[in-house]
Amino acid sequence: AKMIDGRTVPEDRTLVNPIGVTERPSTDVVAIDDDDLVHALAYIRNNACDGISVDDVARSVQLSRSTLDRRFSQFTNPTAKSEINRVRINRVKQLLVDTDYSLAKIAQMTGFAHVEYLSTLFKEHTEETPGQYRKIYRTSRRGAHA
Repeated sequence: AKMIDGRTVPEDRTLVNPIGVTERPSTDVVAIDDDDLVHALAYIRNNACDGISVDDVARSVQLSRSTLDRRFSQFTNPTAKSEINRVRINRVKQLLVDTDYSLAKIAQMTGFAHVEYLSTLFKEHTEETPGQYRKIYRTSRRGAHA
């Protein structure tokens, strides 16, 4: 408001680094000219944490697994499996920062049968263990609200 009125604004600013971006379904829009792939992406977004497989996705859009993966490689992630994992890992990140749930509970909630696999995949995607991620981003979030 001061700048709009033509007044000088003091230079002392406090910059706060962002913690991350929370994906919401309303902003998860992909411009793809392939109805089957659009439906497959929606199916994955809505069901990834239920432990779905690529075969489940293929059945949901009535395509073979190889056709589905070929379409994925044309428009988006290399495979349907990588998209399932991307959605699941994003949910794990959110749960690590926003809850005190154990890793076992988070694994169960995000469709991972084994905590070890969740941890391995998480580190591949983020270069941090789930514990490191929780510590870094939870501390950042608390500091931003202090």
